[in-house]
Amino acid sequence: MAREKVYKIAVLGASGKGNYGHHLDTAFQEIDKAIITAIGDRNKDGLTQKGVQLNCNNLYTDLEKLYNEHEIDITCVCPGWVTERVDMIKLAANHGSNIYCEKPLAGTLEEVDQIVDTCEKQNVTLAMAHQWRAMPSIENTINKVKLKKYGNILRITARPKDDSRGGGEEFLLHGSHLFDIMIEIAGKPRWVSSFISKNRISANNKDKTIGTQPVGPILGDTIYAMIGFDNGVVGNFISNANLVGEKNPNLDGLGVYGLTIETEQNVIIMREPGEVYIYPLPAVLPDYKMTWERQLVQPWHSEQGKSIEDLKITNSWIKYGNKILAADLIESIEFDREPKSSLDNAKYINEIVQGAYESHFAKGERQLIPLKNRVHPLL
Repeated sequence: MAREKVYKIAVLGASGKGNYGHHLDTAFQEIDKAIITAIGDRNKDGLTQKGVQLNCNNLYTDLEKLYNEHEIDITCVCPGWVTERVDMIKLAANHGSNIYCEKPLAGTLEEVDQIVDTCEKQNVTLAMAHQWRAMPSIENTINKVKLKKYGNILRITARPKDDSRGGGEEFLLHGSHLFDIMIEIAGKPRWVSSFISKNRISANNKDKTIGTQPVGPILGDTIYAMIGFDNGVVGNFISNANLVGEKNPNLDGLGVYGLTIETEQNVIIMREPGEVYIYPLPAVLPDYKMTWERQLVQPWHSEQGKSIEDLKITNSWIKYGNKILAADLIESIEFDREPKSSLDNAKYINEIVQGAYESHFAKGERQLIPLKNRVHPLL
């Protein structure tokens, strides 16, 4: 009987420049089929510390040398800054390594095109770390919606946290999670139209800036984007900065973050960390006195309805999602299928965001996807 393959994992981080993202360094730590083989970080002190944390002695400040000395099956590209991410992805792919990647994929479509081209040429699989969509209740609802258990989809509305990063920074940063699910449910986007403002005035190119963490060029503190899908389905992204805080002291750090799916029969709201609520009519109507039903799905929920977060189990929901997506990536490699959060979905996220900027400067004119102009309009 042949021995089961053990996948050799490389962890790439950037201490001081995005570090190791949302626990991506530990994504494969408890996977029986995987072993962390090497760690790469150009910051020597950060590298040494991470080696101790992950109990790994193969440490490299020279990332090329890492791949020359080890045959790596999967690379965790961890940095939270997109400025560090693209070269790491291309390096790993060019050495034949599959990839588990922090979100968002990149800051511009030109960078996304480079990544897609490299991965396709090297025939490697890339999965995005969209942990939210891996939660059992979220995934269960995605599957039901795709099977039309609630009737046809009418529209989908995404809201990010709307803290101080609302508008341009959250558009790609948290929009990456929200658009990933939107695309999974509705299919490939066909067009995008938008209006972007700053201080309640239509934003112009002089208002462009960078975020608290690099996610590519950004614009505006308020964004309204409309995305067209097949079968008349429309997606919306709505964001207003600074709704969390003094204006709404009762809102916690999660803010208004969520995805609302309106179908012919129900309104469905997805909330972090892994909760889904369903309303039994196609619109929320207070005079009908209907109640929301919370969807309980194990193993995320206990029989008493407690979530893993409520029960304070060691792994946070992000770590929990990483484990699901890491195991899924291995399975996708073995069965030659797309992972749950695929490179194909990820590239369309950047199409939507960059297309929205194009549309705003074209006075809201629809921009067809894929975009003809691959150069970011804010550069």
